[in-house]
This record gives sequence, structure tokens and C-alpha cells, in this order.
Amino acid sequence: MSDLNGIKRRVNITTTQGKQEIKYFSFRYPIDNLQKGVWLFLGIDIFSFMNVFKGQTFRSVDQISISSSCRLRRIFTMKEFV
Repeated sequence: MSDLNGIKRRVNITTTQGKQEIKYFSFRYPIDNLQKGVWLFLGIDIFSFMNVFKGQTFRSVDQISISSSCRLRRIFTMKEFV
């Protein structure tokens, strides 16, 4: 994702690492207690991830990359999470 200054930031959501890791251009966020073999609704608040980067303001999502052995039903975006 990019901020208002055009700086690209990377957010990795992972199940393999046990703790958060914050660097200048990247943020690694662990997800715990996932059940295998069941559907998962994963809602991500991009604006809250952008606040991790010292108050930068979100501009756009540039790329979504999924690298796992999973099946996707749909990916969609919403202006506000309800």
C-alpha cells in the first residue's frame, strides 16, 4: 500500500511468525488460532495498519498477493467496515 507521499509500504499477514515486527517500510502481523478446513472471513482495516507507520495517511492498495495453499471465494473492498 502507499501513503500520501507516494512511499510504498508492505504489510505481511502471516501464520508462521509469533510476534509483530515493525520496520520502516514493512509491518509483519501474525494471526493466531486459525482452524484448517473451514471458511474464514478476514476483514482488514487498512487505515489502522497505516497508523503503525508513525501516523502516515493511507492513499491506495497497490497489490494483494496471496501465497498459501488456500482457496479464495471473493476479495472485495469497502469504504467502511460495518
